[in-house]
Amino acid sequence: MNFGRVKLPQQTRRQLGAAFDSGKLSHAVLICGGSGRARKAVATLLTQAMVCRTPGERPCLTCPQCVKVRDGVHPDVTVVKPDEGKKSGIIRVEDVRELIIRRCYNTPNEAPAQIFVIEEADAMNIESQNTLLKVIEEPPASARFLLHCQQPGKLLETILSRVDAYNIEEPGAGERESAKIRAACDAVADALAAGDEYAAMMATAPLGEKERKYLTGLCESLTSLLRDAIAVKADCAALGRDDAKARALAAKFDLNTLLRLEQTAARSLRDAQSTNTQIKLGYCLLTADLFDAASGKDKGATL
Repeated sequence: MNFGRVKLPQQTRRQLGAAFDSGKLSHAVLICGGSGRARKAVATLLTQAMVCRTPGERPCLTCPQCVKVRDGVHPDVTVVKPDEGKKSGIIRVEDVRELIIRRCYNTPNEAPAQIFVIEEADAMNIESQNTLLKVIEEPPASARFLLHCQQPGKLLETILSRVDAYNIEEPGAGERESAKIRAACDAVADALAAGDEYAAMMATAPLGEKERKYLTGLCESLTSLLRDAIAVKADCAALGRDDAKARALAAKFDLNTLLRLEQTAARSLRDAQSTNTQIKLGYCLLTADLFDAASGKDKGATL
């Protein structure tokens, strides 16, 4: 298989290449890990490989079939993705029925099979996943399914058991992501202590608006930090990290305010873990809710 300029971890590259070259690639493939752009690039490349008819290593990337996939106009390739124009940001069961179920039994026009690419597959709700499961369990001979997502844990176990998953996360990426999240958490904490809501919102900018893992990571880090601040305030420093940020928050706010802030961050984490929350909106709501809690507008928990 020709990977072109697409970079993959060596193990994933070997596994995916071997499966494709041997003709043993599953009818249902899941690409997970990495950034949204990287997952999409791998999905596009794999789709091109499936439709390319040029002799030799595939995809050739230059034949009419490969070019049509690149330009998003191939008649046998259907892309299903969350409707970002709506607040829900989910892949609805209606989308799965209309774009996949009703088409997957049709005869391909040009390619050996119809290919259904599901972007951010973890945005499917339970009903959508159960509907998709029916055709993955008993797939038409001329249909292939290519899913990609950041959080495969949100997919049903029955779906995960019927796909071949390939993780494209580069070694060391987790440490870099953690450092990025911690820096944003510290900046938000500083802004919260300073009473600067604009600075708190700007602190989330380096995390971007496309990767849900950063939003959930920030909410989780803030929740942990605020719990440490509560421990410091209650003279139970041994229960937390007792780092400078926690001490600064403990010095700035009374115990009831810290409890409201922790409750707000924990609630934001639960909301962020839901595919119904748009990422950009999630950052806005997080900072606004934290400052409401700090000012007492959100009463939350008290002692």
